[in-house]
Amino acid sequence: MHAEKLLASWVPRFDDYQLAQARSFDKLSLEELEKKATSAYFLARYKLIRAMPYLGHLLYCIKPRQKIGHGTFSISKQLVLTFDPYFMLVLGSLDSGVHGYQAAVLYHEVLHLLIGFDRRTALIAKLGKNYSRAVTLAEELVINSQIQAYQITNEDFMLVPNAVLPSSFDLPPNQTMEWYALALVQKDLTKISIPMCCDEHEDETDDTVPPEVLNSILDATRVAVKKHGKHAGDFSQRTGSLKESKVNWRTQLRKLRSLFTRHVHGYSQMSYAKLHRRTLISGVVKPSYKDRQASITVILDTSGSMGLHTQIRDALSELRGMMHQLGLKSVSLIQVDAAVQVDAKETQVSELSSLIISGRGGTDFRPAFEYIDSLRVKPKVVVYLTDGAGEAPKAAPKGYQTIWLRVPSREGGVPAKWGTHIIIDS
Repeated sequence: MHAEKLLASWVPRFDDYQLAQARSFDKLSLEELEKKATSAYFLARYKLIRAMPYLGHLLYCIKPRQKIGHGTFSISKQLVLTFDPYFMLVLGSLDSGVHGYQAAVLYHEVLHLLIGFDRRTALIAKLGKNYSRAVTLAEELVINSQIQAYQITNEDFMLVPNAVLPSSFDLPPNQTMEWYALALVQKDLTKISIPMCCDEHEDETDDTVPPEVLNSILDATRVAVKKHGKHAGDFSQRTGSLKESKVNWRTQLRKLRSLFTRHVHGYSQMSYAKLHRRTLISGVVKPSYKDRQASITVILDTSGSMGLHTQIRDALSELRGMMHQLGLKSVSLIQVDAAVQVDAKETQVSELSSLIISGRGGTDFRPAFEYIDSLRVKPKVVVYLTDGAGEAPKAAPKGYQTIWLRVPSREGGVPAKWGTHIIIDS
């Protein structure tokens, strides 16, 4: 009855076929059970590597271990993946052997290694042990939200039906782990019984992996993830003091000057595009006054390869210098890592040194341009502040000029062959 109980626990609504499958798993001999579960694990791993080859090195280093009665999947810092063989087979029955649920759960455990453990430990140390359950649950919300976002464009990766999400607690999406922990502590979590993976088990193996080897494996995987830009982050951090600009923006943008400005109502230039309001009264045709303001949108790369006190500080320093040199009171600023983290917001010069940075995940330039293309009123010029480590659209977007303002980093590079490139020396 073990498989049948797991099905009822994780799948609120199951059909007769899935119930029959679960009952058939309960009748397997231990040898048959282990063999089928092992085969399912390797097929799920293969599926995940096919979708995300940059995780391959880490996945091949993980040591799978079956444990009847475990009830779920869990992973330790020693890269030991413990899973209930019955649960593995039940997941496979949900999508008729496509291995989408199994691959998604395996991906879930990988994310614990890449973003969960360290953040959870730091948060518990910061907030106190009384927050442990809330922090652990907040970690689940962040990780499951990432899998759900990936599922939108990869329909054969499927989140377990009863997985916890922000909506499970009437919380908004796209928040940080700390935000969720502080929100969850206000709720009575002792009365909430929702299945979660448990990832704090003790390793029962003697082959302890040296810390330097573990760190090397994880660091290499994180770098690969950032370069491929598949994962949005969930960190929010505040910028500090900025430096002096190193770019002469008036010279750099002189060729784009005609595209760089647009007419808005003000008091510095006459235009007959709109007649003066006294024209009808006096009978004399008079021009109205207009001012020329910058039509510019700035995109800030907030991915993990952009150090807060290095690349991001340098990028914002140049943004401040550009605004000062061109007389801009504000610009439309978007924060993006592998997804749009903060929508376009008019940001003044004085706000840059205290800006809250959201993201810190992987890098993908495409969501930012897709976002701009969806705007009703598009800018004339887009300035992308980045280290260049990510995937850009194949061709230059139409309707506006793009300037890549690149700040050096270890993972940085040339984001695209199109656009104007300006490199900031460290």
